[in-house]
Amino acid sequence: MKRILFVSYAFPPELVPESVLVTRTLGALVEHGWAVTVLTVGGKVEGLTDEGLAREISEAVEVIRVPSRERYVRVLGELPMRLHRIPFRALSILGWPEEQYLWVAPAVREGIRLMEERRFDVLYSRACFHTSNVVGYELRKAIGIPWIAHFSDPWVDNPILPTTGLRRRVCERLERAILEEADAAVFTTRQAVDLVMKKYPQNWRHRIQVQPHGYVDQDTLPVPTQPRRVMQMIYAGNFYRGLRTPIPVFEALRLLKQKIPKLDDIRVTLVGPNVHEYVEAAYRLEVVELVEFLGAVPFRKSQELAALADVLLLIDAPSLEPSVFLPSKLVDYLALKKPILGVTPTDGASADLLREIGEPIVDPGDIGGIAQAISDLRDRWRSSTLGVTPEFIQAARRYHIRNTTRELSDLLDQVIAQRRVFW
Repeated sequence: MKRILFVSYAFPPELVPESVLVTRTLGALVEHGWAVTVLTVGGKVEGLTDEGLAREISEAVEVIRVPSRERYVRVLGELPMRLHRIPFRALSILGWPEEQYLWVAPAVREGIRLMEERRFDVLYSRACFHTSNVVGYELRKAIGIPWIAHFSDPWVDNPILPTTGLRRRVCERLERAILEEADAAVFTTRQAVDLVMKKYPQNWRHRIQVQPHGYVDQDTLPVPTQPRRVMQMIYAGNFYRGLRTPIPVFEALRLLKQKIPKLDDIRVTLVGPNVHEYVEAAYRLEVVELVEFLGAVPFRKSQELAALADVLLLIDAPSLEPSVFLPSKLVDYLALKKPILGVTPTDGASADLLREIGEPIVDPGDIGGIAQAISDLRDRWRSSTLGVTPEFIQAARRYHIRNTTRELSDLLDQVIAQRRVFW
């Protein structure tokens, strides 16, 4: 059986999108015949946790947890003003790449120990926390093992979480070293590849592959059993103040209220850790009676809420350039086979997928267009014609986790065959 050392700082029970994606990928790799050892972080988790997600990890997966010092600093997380952030902000000014970078040294030591103790055929490191790829880089240099680096999002060029100053220069050096050394690198969208790789030699492109996020079947989730008096729309995920926010949807609802004075058959439910930050905006725009703020819930609960909705809502940040992001929530929506409204740049990765499955796309700045799209969905709901097309079902199959991980498994085999290094 082929053996893989899988490096990921993000891992259950920490409830972040990358933990969910890692959990699914591990299960699919086992199905594809891989013996998997995961090297991840241990210690106190800051923020949301989900023990149910942790229980979804395949019993065939070996999990090695290595504590990291930043987890001890987070013990101070309940103090006023979030004082535990102060040391990391100071380090950032001095060029520290990210908080999780303290994990590099202990993770590399444990990774070397594991590799000397047993034989792995290949190394796979997975970011959204780019520290994972730095660990992969150091292990590759130490051992010479075939290595694939995965980038969930761009690092240096991330338009939502940009790096600046000395920190940017350090991150540029690390990113270049990772992309130069890796046998292959994986990005989730073509747009991300174009953005990141334009500053590197053209001949590096042949080692870059696009592999989108994958969904799992959701056949066990509840379904609506009787007609409701409101059309339920749901958004489940994070917002970023001043960038990705629900304000365009609120403004569209206000516009609809002006056209339909007794509008009372639409309900937009927001699920996520920071949705309550926008309650005041809903009051200000006089649409609070049309919006439900649920806050953070366990991942399984968010899936159940989405399964009971009539329309699934995607909200992206506006962008003057082609949007590089393919949110995992959009791929999760595919499993539910429900109408999706994409409030997203019309040129970008999300828009490409929505066009592929035949669902509406409206730019976040087009308030009138968002209002019209909601009105059209409302008309279809009132006439009991909401649904998806056979083209939706067919196109969505490509994003099933078995298919996306088959591409990864094939790439793993390829780099093993191209670089046979014995140690």
